[in-house]
Amino acid sequence: MKKPYNIVYFVLMFLSVIYIVFFYDDNSTDLMVLAAGMFILTSIFTYSNRKK
Repeated sequence: MKKPYNIVYFVLMFLSVIYIVFFYDDNSTDLMVLAAGMFILTSIFTYSNRKK
């Protein structure tokens, strides 16, 4: 059950990093929004993968 979550998390983080590497613009606030989204996703997936 945990495997699909890890795959989704990996794909979302991979796409976010690719966006930062290739399409980052210095005059944009997209990086701040993307970083906040990545932080929230990391928190969600870390919480969902914890041992109960």
